[in-house]
Amino acid sequence: MLYCFGLDYLPVSLVVTLSNLYIVVTIVLGIVVLHEPVTGLKIAGLTCIVAGVLLLGHSPARYAAHPEASPARTPRQARGFVIMGVYVVLIGVGAFLEKPALTGLTATQLNALMGIAMTAVAGTALAVKGPRLPMTKRTLAVLGVGIMIGAASVFYFLGLRGLPVSVASAASNASVVVTVVLSAIFLHQPIGRARGAGLALTLLGATLLALSTG
Repeated sequence: MLYCFGLDYLPVSLVVTLSNLYIVVTIVLGIVVLHEPVTGLKIAGLTCIVAGVLLLGHSPARYAAHPEASPARTPRQARGFVIMGVYVVLIGVGAFLEKPALTGLTATQLNALMGIAMTAVAGTALAVKGPRLPMTKRTLAVLGVGIMIGAASVFYFLGLRGLPVSVASAASNASVVVTVVLSAIFLHQPIGRARGAGLALTLLGATLLALSTG
């Protein structure tokens, strides 16, 4: 919800970039609270992943979900930064708490409970803020996307069982590589040097993280 509200106040490329900073919160909590080991290989992998994802977050303005031509006023920008700051903290802490939650739940149980909670939040938001969901083919298509993300979450939780939370949360963000490649193939979005570097850094980071786990 906060991510969507952030789009009302900030350019989409900036919102995407800020949203990916939650990885930092999750990584720091994993190292400080769970005492996860810090190695040179792991630091290099995490750095590459974060840098790569941030680079990939900057799509050209003409391909953005919302126009970015008219700059937001300073008060609106400040409100947007506050919203995204709260988002980063909530998502970062939430991603960290998934690890201890798995000590008493299976991956499918955790995924189901999170899905129920997210549905409750979404339903409450619609009831309070509205509007009603339109019953169209596009709505059904979005439900299909939700099913894909829900299935992917099960695999993430299965991987999280055997990986440090810092490694799992960072490596999962390499999924943006698939998104960028698909957008280039089907939507004909240009890769460019910056995004090419982002792809390379993200893949390198994921490889280093895999090597750091032995």
